[in-house]
Amino acid sequence: MKEVWVNQLSPGQRVEANFVIRKLEFKEYGGRKFLSLEFGDNTGRIGGVCWEGFDEYIGKFVPGNIVRVTGAVGTYKEMPQITVSLLESVAPAAIDPADFLPRGPREPQAMLEEIDRIIAGIKDPHYRGLLHEIFGDGVIRRKFAVTPAAKLWHHCYIGGLAEHTLNVVKLCEAAADLYKQVDRDLLITGALLHDLGKIDTYSMNNFFDYTDEGRLLGHIVIADKLICSKMSRLEGFPNEKKMMIRHLVLSHQGTYDQASPVLPQVLEANILYIVDLLDSRAGGILKVMSKSKQPGQRWSGYVKLLERYLYFGEDSAED
Repeated sequence: MKEVWVNQLSPGQRVEANFVIRKLEFKEYGGRKFLSLEFGDNTGRIGGVCWEGFDEYIGKFVPGNIVRVTGAVGTYKEMPQITVSLLESVAPAAIDPADFLPRGPREPQAMLEEIDRIIAGIKDPHYRGLLHEIFGDGVIRRKFAVTPAAKLWHHCYIGGLAEHTLNVVKLCEAAADLYKQVDRDLLITGALLHDLGKIDTYSMNNFFDYTDEGRLLGHIVIADKLICSKMSRLEGFPNEKKMMIRHLVLSHQGTYDQASPVLPQVLEANILYIVDLLDSRAGGILKVMSKSKQPGQRWSGYVKLLERYLYFGEDSAED
């Protein structure tokens, strides 16, 4: 069991504990070289800096390594930072991977079973057959169960992708009940598949990061490739339905600025875009609240991704 967690660190504190290296870069400031670091565990992340004796770390440590960190916690740009005096290797037997990858509130296997029940309720045989082909693939299934929905912003924990997907499905079901013109089976199929590409977008080497494919291609392109590959195995799959599914996946980010190759141009695609944005935005705000809301604190710090502060309310002192 770890002795100290990131969310327990505060300025003025001495620290000697195990953390995963998230970033490691050699930099120069004012003619002086130093090692810039970022450490983490399943409670959060913290910056680090090493000014002396870091030559021995060159080639010895890389991001993803779990190390014993000795140093003192100070501040940099009003954020906690560890000034490192020593980094040491940690024996694999002394490492519990669960200490470094955050887990979500729901059991991954239970979420897969819920997805199976949703697929069984799809009436259209072509959409249902495609979903069986995808979620019946053992490799896809295992990855889908544990992959995060994002690196840092929303549902960024083991099982986050499955949880976010189920939330989007439920919101789409509500929309389909409200708007009777919606092709319900198409919309639910799109909801189940919209973030499929994230299974190959993120790596999980003691912290969440992008894979090379994730950075170079992006999760939308990866998803489209996977879906087209599975469609090619199904005989008699109508071209119109192929095009509609691909359109929902390719347009679900909503705008070119958000990396969608096309804009949503059918009712179902517009609904999927909006409910996906709703759940990701709500998930991100809930994360900010859980991480930063303290008794008596009425406002969050500046949330760069949203370009705003968040109001916690006057009753936060009673929480």
